Amino acid sequence: LQVGERLPNFSRPANNGQRASLAHLLQPPRQPPSEVVVVSFFTTYCMPCRESLPIIERVLSESPNSVRRGLLVAVRETSPVVSPWLNSLRVTLPSISDSAGVLSTLYGVDGGSVPKTIVADSNGIVRTIFNSEGADFEAAFRSAVESASKNR
Repeated sequence: LQVGERLPNFSRPANNGQRASLAHLLQPPRQPPSEVVVVSFFTTYCMPCRESLPIIERVLSESPNSVRRGLLVAVRETSPVVSPWLNSLRVTLPSISDSAGVLSTLYGVDGGSVPKTIVADSNGIVRTIFNSEGADFEAAFRSAVESASKNR
């Protein structure tokens, strides 16, 4: 997956019992379309993931006048492990436990390449890919979200 390409389509069971899909991220039924979609791949044993996921949630929730949706994907982990871990971080974004690696493979991610965060515009076109999160991740992520929201 590269900048300028469309996010691959998917439909998978989410940890909350619902279904998560690209269509629902972009324009859920009876809800306004998204300005920005963020898909972030992580593992519970990844220390940078522990730091970046709360930042992602905070940045996506800060702008009350825009619709920004995120999906967290646990690479090769199961819901009984993932849900309590996300709760301990106070992260409430929708999540998928990709235990079989289906979505991770579709997006070209493996457990050794996390965290990986993809920022796409309202059409599902990838605008930025973060292959690691360093000390300046919050500022860079905030800038990427703002830029993607202008590409509507």
